[in-house]
Amino acid sequence: MSAALSAPTRPDILRLAAILSFLQIIGWGSTFNAPAVIWRAVSQELGFSKEWVFAGTAVMLIVSALFSPAVGRMFDRRGPREAMAVGFVLVGLGLFAIGVSVERWSYLLGWAIMGLGAPLALMQASVTVMAQQGGRHARFGMAMVTIITAMSPAIFWPLTTMAEATLGWRGTFFSFAALNALVCAPLALLLVPAGGPRADDILADQPEVINRLVPPGSRERAIRLFAIATSLQGFASWGLFLHMIGLMEALGHAPLTALALASLLGPASVFARATDLVLSRWLSAIDSALIAVSLMVATLLLLGPFGQDAFVAGVLLSMYSLGAGAMALGRSTIPLELFGREGYATVMGRIGLPQHLAYAVAPTLFAATLNAGGVIVTLGLGALLSFAALVLLVQLRGLSGMSQTPQKAA
Repeated sequence: MSAALSAPTRPDILRLAAILSFLQIIGWGSTFNAPAVIWRAVSQELGFSKEWVFAGTAVMLIVSALFSPAVGRMFDRRGPREAMAVGFVLVGLGLFAIGVSVERWSYLLGWAIMGLGAPLALMQASVTVMAQQGGRHARFGMAMVTIITAMSPAIFWPLTTMAEATLGWRGTFFSFAALNALVCAPLALLLVPAGGPRADDILADQPEVINRLVPPGSRERAIRLFAIATSLQGFASWGLFLHMIGLMEALGHAPLTALALASLLGPASVFARATDLVLSRWLSAIDSALIAVSLMVATLLLLGPFGQDAFVAGVLLSMYSLGAGAMALGRSTIPLELFGREGYATVMGRIGLPQHLAYAVAPTLFAATLNAGGVIVTLGLGALLSFAALVLLVQLRGLSGMSQTPQKAA
């Protein structure tokens, strides 16, 4: 799907989404999702606390955040294909380094190496490929990739469990290293389209799309608003997600009930992204995000006083996850809608810096809040941060072309 070819069709985008999703499932499943299964074995052999084992993912996100702006600029100049291959090799090297680690510094070094590879190989690369190559179907393609990639824990947690039981935790990391470096890297070179953005001629007959763009004079302010809004919302959603079982227990639910309630987050999130896919023909990405964050604020405020009942808690958690899932997609589709394809990767790199820093520190700070202030304070903090994000998103919509009176085509 190069610039010289005709505009991509939905079947073209579905094929590309399948390729990117396969790579993302392996990339996320073998890195960020692995400690949830394997932390006990690492802790027992190396003598690390649980917090130290999970600190690796924070290191990965922080390093990824620091390099995201430079990676975005590179994607806009050259396209992501070759960089994705390099990224998967770096991820493989990081996994190998963890597999041979014996000290804290060598363990965290492996995660830092993966942090170098993550912005090159993982979601920042995938959404850039879709933005550059997807044409008018780019939002559809991004939705497909996020829907399928959300299945990564469900696929890799059982695989990691079986691998750890058979190969040990070191052998598991070695096998994951080979999977990234020897399978994903070559596939990225062979199957991901080459080059940067396609010729931007497909929007010429879509004034309703062009009218959504932020005017050039407001572009910088809009980017800052979006970066702050998504960082605040991401801080809340990432912090709450990892502690949802503990929050349900703090509301008085038994451990098994709390686990069952928290498990509703995954399916509801996938359903939200699928719903956004259907509604995208009628609902803009920014309007979808406004609805999503409003839903999150409302459910967090209701969960504290009414969440002691298991049925009510399940309904509220499902509604919360619907909003979180739609917003997870919006973080990729809103920049495309408001800022266009030109310079998309650079914009994503700029907003990726504060976003990933927020993701890295959120779990620790929410854990401290839960321990010190209890469940009501923790849910209130999440609601407050989400409401602040909502206010900023409303301001952002006001800067876009959608706030202007649309002009009818002649």
